[in-house]
Amino acid sequence: MFWPLVRGWPVVEPWILIPAKPFGAAKQRLAPVLDAPSRAALARALLTRTLRVARTAFPASHCLVVSPTAEVAATVAAAGGELIITPEGGLNEQLAQAAARVPVAAALLVLHADLPCLAVADLAAMLASPGHMVLAPDRADMGSNALLQRRVPRIFAFGPDSCHRHQEAARAHGLTVTFVRRPGLARDLDTPEDWAALRGIIDAEMPPFL
Repeated sequence: MFWPLVRGWPVVEPWILIPAKPFGAAKQRLAPVLDAPSRAALARALLTRTLRVARTAFPASHCLVVSPTAEVAATVAAAGGELIITPEGGLNEQLAQAAARVPVAAALLVLHADLPCLAVADLAAMLASPGHMVLAPDRADMGSNALLQRRVPRIFAFGPDSCHRHQEAARAHGLTVTFVRRPGLARDLDTPEDWAALRGIIDAEMPPFL
């Protein structure tokens, strides 16, 4: 599906990569407030919701979930995604392996699944922003909660201070960088403090899972 030109940029629905840990290994930092079964249920619910928002925003896109195991397969299939199993390496290496399946000319959106406030309008804002790379930082302007790339080389610099590292890598390759700052993209769920702040939204957006 083609969208109108954005300040001279041809806009087309992106391919989407969503990283997903095995549910039992996800959200370890929430251990002080959630037991292991609850953390696994939360990770499953977050992935399901993120996939559904992405499929609604970009119905013609390829939505690939990148995971080291097949544990998430049933959840991915039920939500309309495709699982790419990448058992080797860390997150950046796994994304690079999955990105090798994406056509060189395609736009590529990496989207984290722990965004309980994510809305279709947030993803539309990413696509409507010009530039070779579009970054959606977290609230601290340090992490990269979503990353849209419109040309190669594909850059994956996730980890500590990834927002800065993505910017530096893009500029080293002569690529322009644009930022999208929206609550639905910035409010991730990592810590007990995040859980306390977002619990009401989680209960409203995802039927009770605890």
